[in-house]
Order: sequence, then C-alpha cells, then structure tokens
Amino acid sequence: MFGSRIHIKFIIMVFLVIITMNSCSATVFSGYTYNMSGNTLADTNITVEIWDSDNDNYVIESYSNISDGNGSWNLYVPTDTLTNVSHRFLIFAKHNNSNGTVDYVTFRPGGQTYTNAVNDRDMDVNNLILYLHEAVTVNITMNLGGQAANFSYYVGDEISPLLHVWSSPLDTITPDEAWPNQTTIYLPADREHNIRVSEENGAPPINYYIDDFYNTTKYGYPRTLDLVFNCTNAQMRISGRINLSNGTGTGFDDIDVIFYEIEGDNLVLFDSPLPYNWSRHFGESDHYNFSEGTYNVSMESMPSESNLLMFVVARINNSYYGGFRNITASWAAGNINDFDFTLYGLLGNSANISTTQKDGSAINITVPKVRIQTINSSGDIITNADNPDVFINYSDLDNQFSITTWPTASQGIVSFPVLAHKIDEFIVHGGDYGSSKLEISLEEINQSSLVNVTVREWNMYDINGNIQTNVKLAVYRPSKECNVPNPPNSCVFADNTLKNLVDFNDFNLDYSGGKASIRIKKGNLVIHYKNADTLSNGVPMTDFDALASTTTSGNIIEDAWRLGSFGPKIYEEILIGIPYNQNNYNESGDFNVTIKKLYDSDWNLMWNVEVNGTTGLKGNLTDYVNFDDNWFTGKNCSKTNASKKCFVNTSSNQVWITIPHFSGLQPIVSGVYTPSENDDDNSPGGGSSGSFSAVGLIYIINELMFKQGYTKSLSSSDKVKVNISGKNHYITMDNITSNKVKINITSDLQQATLFIGDEKKFEVTDDSYYDIIVRLNNITNNKANLTIRYLHEKIISEFEEDEEFEKPLKQDEEEIIEDNFKETKSRMFGIRYYLSIIVVIIIILFILSLIGYKIYYKKIKKSKDKKRKIKK
Repeated sequence: MFGSRIHIKFIIMVFLVIITMNSCSATVFSGYTYNMSGNTLADTNITVEIWDSDNDNYVIESYSNISDGNGSWNLYVPTDTLTNVSHRFLIFAKHNNSNGTVDYVTFRPGGQTYTNAVNDRDMDVNNLILYLHEAVTVNITMNLGGQAANFSYYVGDEISPLLHVWSSPLDTITPDEAWPNQTTIYLPADREHNIRVSEENGAPPINYYIDDFYNTTKYGYPRTLDLVFNCTNAQMRISGRINLSNGTGTGFDDIDVIFYEIEGDNLVLFDSPLPYNWSRHFGESDHYNFSEGTYNVSMESMPSESNLLMFVVARINNSYYGGFRNITASWAAGNINDFDFTLYGLLGNSANISTTQKDGSAINITVPKVRIQTINSSGDIITNADNPDVFINYSDLDNQFSITTWPTASQGIVSFPVLAHKIDEFIVHGGDYGSSKLEISLEEINQSSLVNVTVREWNMYDINGNIQTNVKLAVYRPSKECNVPNPPNSCVFADNTLKNLVDFNDFNLDYSGGKASIRIKKGNLVIHYKNADTLSNGVPMTDFDALASTTTSGNIIEDAWRLGSFGPKIYEEILIGIPYNQNNYNESGDFNVTIKKLYDSDWNLMWNVEVNGTTGLKGNLTDYVNFDDNWFTGKNCSKTNASKKCFVNTSSNQVWITIPHFSGLQPIVSGVYTPSENDDDNSPGGGSSGSFSAVGLIYIINELMFKQGYTKSLSSSDKVKVNISGKNHYITMDNITSNKVKINITSDLQQATLFIGDEKKFEVTDDSYYDIIVRLNNITNNKANLTIRYLHEKIISEFEEDEEFEKPLKQDEEEIIEDNFKETKSRMFGIRYYLSIIVVIIIILFILSLIGYKIYYKKIKKSKDKKRKIKK
C-alpha cells in the first residue's frame, strides 16, 4: 500500500515537471549587430516586442538583451507567446554612445510585424544580422493654449510611402494609458520621413516632412530634432462651383464633398475618409446648391498646415461624376473661395463610401467604384497577399494630380473610386507572391464589373512563364564599392552569399537596413539590382532567357537576350552581366551592345526602333523616362573601365551593362565572329540552286533549344546551324514562295519542298535513325516560319512496315497476352474471394446474434418463472 502511494506520487511529480517544461519552452533569437559600414556594434540593446492584434495592436510584452564585444546577442521569448494566433512580433535595436545618447538604430518597420515566425520557412530567427543606421532623436510635443495636449502620431517612410516606421498609440503605450502629450522617437537619418500628428479631439492631422537628416550642421551630432505643434483649432470655410468636363455646370440632382488626409507621395486611403459635414461641429451646416452647381463647406483646422484631398461627387439622373483637388488647410491663412472643380465620369458600379459625421452618426454616400480581384495562374482567388498599391496619374485632366491609394482587400477584392482614366500601376505583393506592377486599361475596366488581375507566385521565370531552375541569389551592402561586376566578399550582407532560391532567408532582408543590393545569377548571366528598397516590396521577380539567340552575318556575331523586371521601381539602377562564348568571339575586337526592342509585362512588343524610331520614347512609356536613347544605336564597350555603362570582362567572358528602371528589353551583344574549328564553310556549295551564293543570316542554336524545338521566321538564304554528335549541320532556305519553301540540309546535301503544315524528317549521321524534323508553320511577308527540332527515331522502310503488320505474334507477345488474361482472372478470383469472406462473416454474425438472443430469452423466461414461484 505504501509503495503504491509512492508510485502514484512519483507519476504526478513527473507529470508536473513535464507540464512545467512545456510551459517554459522558449524560442531563441540570436545574431549580430553592425553599422551600415559593416563594423561591429558592441553593447547594442536588442528588443523583441510582442503586439496583440486582438487588442488594437498594443505592445503587451517585450524581451531585451545586450550584444557583447563581438556584436553577438541572443534572447529568449516564450514559444507559446510567439505562436499565439493573435500575437505579432517586431525586432528593434538601438545603440547608445558613451554619453548615453542614441547614435545608431535599426530601421523599425512598424507596418511589418510578423506572425508565427518560428513556423514560417522564410523566418529564421537565428543568426539574424541587424544593421543599424546613424540615428536622429526626435522629441515631439503638442501645445493647446499654452498647455501640453494629448496626441497620436505616425511616421511614414517617404522612400517607401506605404510603409510606416513608427506610430502611436500602437507601439508606445499600453491599453490603460492615455494618449501621450510628449514622446521621443528614434529614426534612421539616411531615410526621408513624414511625421504626422493628430490631436485627441479629431482635427485634421498635421504633416511634417524631413529629408535632410544627413545635415549634421543643422541637427548636430548625434542628430536631434525638437518638434512643437500648436493644435489650437478653428473653423475655415471652402467654397466654389463645379462643372462637368463637357461644360455642364447646372441642374445637378446631388452634390457631396468628402475630405481625405493626404499622406506622403499623394497617398490617399479611400477607405478612411475624414468626418462628413464638419460644419455641424460649429453649429452650422455644409451648403449645396444643386441647380446652380455650387458648394460651401467647413473644415476644422490648426495654425499649422494640413494636406487634404477634396473629392466632389455629383449626380445627374443615374450618372455619377467626380473630381479631385488637393488643398492645404490652415485657419491662419483664412477661408478659401472660388475653389472650383471639373468633374469627369466615375467608372465602375454603384457602391458606398461610409463615414461618420462630427457627432459620430454614420452616413453612406453613393459613389461608383472599380472592383479588382487578384487571382493566381490557376485562376484561384488570392486572399493572403497584402493590400495592393494603386497609382493613377490624373495630371492629364484639368486641375487633377497623381493619386496613390492603398485599398483594403476583402477575399482578394479591392474597390475604390476612379475617374475616366486607366490605372497606371496596380502593384500586388506579399504572401507567396512577388511584387507585380501591372497597368489596367480603360477597356478592361469598362468591359467587366469585376476586373481579374493575375499574379504569379514569387520566383524567377523564363520568357514563356516557366520557372527557372538552378537560380542563385545573393545580397550585398548598398554601397559604391559593392555595386560592381565582381564585389569583394566583405560586401556580402547578412550572410546571404549566393544561395539557391529555396534556401534564401528573406526575413533577414527586413533588418538589413532598408536598402540592399540584390544579385540574381543563373550560370554566367547576372542581374544585379543596385540599392533596392527591399522593405516595401522584397526581392524583385525577374524574367530572362535561359540561353541567348545567336546569329552571324559575315564576320559579325550577335547574341540576343530578353530580360524583364516587372515589379515596382525599388532600385536605383540594374547592372546586368551577359555571358558570351569566347570560342565565337574575337576578344581583341570591339564589343557593342544595342537595345532596339522594349516589352510590356506580357512580353508584348511596346517599342521597336525599326518601326518607332529612336526619339519620343520618354513621352510615350513612363517606365523608360530615364532610359538612355543612345542604347538604340548602340554603345561601344570598354575593356578597362568597369564603371562604364558597357564593360567587357574577357577573363569571365561577360559583357556588363548598366541601365535604369525598365520593364522588358532585349540587349544584343555584337562582336567579331570567330568560327569554331569544326564549323563548315559559312556558304557551303554543291546545291542545284544558285541561291547558295547569296549571303544570309546564320542562326546558331544550342543543344537545349534544338531539343525543345526552335521556331524562327527565315528569309531566303538564311541558315540555322545545329550540332549533332560534334558535327555542324545547316538548314538553309533555298527558295520561298507564297505557299511552299525549298530547304537544303547539309553537310551532305539533302533537299525537300514543304507546303504549309508539312513536316519532314532527315537522317544526317548514317546510323539508320532520323536526327532532324522540320515543320513549315506559315509563310508571311516572304519569310518562312519553321520549327526545327532534334529527333532520334529509327527509320522503318515500307517493306518493314508491311512485314511488321502481317507477321504473327511472337512467343513473348503471346505470353504477355496470356499473362494479362491470367492477371485479370486472378483479380476476379481475388474479388470473389473477399466477397465470400464478407458473406461468411455476415452469416456468422447473424448466427451469433440468434444464439445471443436465445440465451437472453432463456434468462428472461427463467427469471419470470422464478418470480411466479415466489408469488405462489
């Protein structure tokens, strides 16, 4: 008995220990701290904050530690805290100088907290490399009638305007505290910032822009800025009239004015309008004269200026019209009169803008909205991407300007008001999807009540949309010495040397300092994004040809590559390393690069120098406003100066070009052609047609292109060179008519005439196997469109075919048929066997049930008989 009690107590004790161990399990965060130059920062405070998304995103817990003399640090966070579905975390680091002043700080992406990081393949919290910027200390105070007033604040990053850096009350106070009346924040000095403050009673916010923190003469060192805002508010009135773009200015059935705050870079959140009819706060009302087309409304303002957007919506019968104007509001400047609007048709279908009046009552204003749904390549709705960025350039409309908005997605659908204008940029990013920048035309918007936008999963693709393999990626410090063809090892950022895409830890990029240089490499082809802002959009997706398309003409050889970068402009320039085959180029000769063709995101040709010329590009294509037109006619490449826009490295066999932001283009590398030793004569003879003496282009295709099938439109005398078993062969266009083409196959001459749709097989290696198949697809403008593909197929004569058809079955074939019959019979037997077992089991269960019932019945009867005897 005593031993039994000890045994039970021991089990309980072990159980409690296990529970305690589980409840105390922790996730280790670790890494190193450096400044942006790559030097170790010892004694740096690293903090992991836990935010509660179910409680207005307040910080509920924080865990801190100090890096050692080598910059090494680690700290422990309870695992159950991290994996709580309502919790999010953020890492923040700051360093104090010997006087106790903060002199270095990490970029603090307040809009990029993370959920369940320990379970996410992209979020490895071990060996995090934190790069700290030089810091500026900002002290913010708000004054109301000479007294400190409560306020909230928000710091937006002007380089990435949709990314906020620091805000309150989110990350400075707990739920039971009041709004602050003074606060101190630390910002990276090498970024541009928009500090926005709002007083507690709800007047429009004040924006303060800073883009010169680099100026230590102005801010001292360490940098310090003291901001004091006067929030004494008062009424100002704004009045004017409205006219439609066709001149109509009277006879409206409804008019409304909606105010929005404008954040950095003309960012407007259409889902968050300011209160409606602000006049009620002053015991008045907004006034509209529908028949005359005039308005007179109020806005509460402060002495400091507030940047606002006025959105006027008007209706005539069932047609809706709208117009935008930005306005700087300040009661110190007085009322604003004659603030007139020109209205344009609103696109989309009927919807509402919901807001509140100053007294808190709700109001819905009918406004048509465009609805856009994001789907993946399979047609499935994307629900886990971030809210898209939308840019519309209204500068071509009267009194309009460009607007950036950030609509809130619901089940993959966003909606927002759009005037009669295309959507210049629709940028989708986040989740498993790469940043994609798309244009949505007026035709697409008008054709459907729901516009579908297809977004690809993040990866690197070829021109046909297939995922590239064996692609590697590296991250380098964003500095001059690192943005070169061959950066030193010291430039590697956050231990991100060249790695396979699946092994790349992009979580580290968020703490790499806001900018990094990204290098994508496949074989000897390199695409290097200089100083990319990875915080807002991550690593750019890139399209490129896996292999070049090579042509020769006389002693000239050309390699053409197509390259595409269809994400937003988050980088300063692109450095591209283009490989060449040293066996085909005379490296002592000149190298030249020409870019004659530009493409859109679907690889449709947008600009062709041979058609569009060399001028007028920048006025037609916004993605190429910084493009150097000299590429159209070609740039000669330096062999000694790697900083030139075109540079040849004959040691690595690469041509390096530097270009600004682009969508899709085709650089062509040309040089002096040096035929390889096993090349035949470029103009082989022996044909019956004199066309062999004509000079045409030679298209050299590699093994992969040959096996996949090479399709090309060829003129008379053009040739395609292929290599089979180490020997070169040519397919030459001998004669082209409107419906047929005569081709010659050499080295040993074979000739064939193909009509449109015909295909022909050729044997060129004397081994009784076909080696080449050629198909004529069509003939357009005297060019024959052919598909040439490698083949390895045994040649069967007509006699062999007849014999093959008539001969009796072989012994092994009979055995196969017999085996198949036996197998089928065996399967049928197996099925019958298992059915028999099931039937037997059912019968046995039935018999057992009967026996059980009989036994049970006898017991009942015996019990009843017993009771009768007792009664008697």
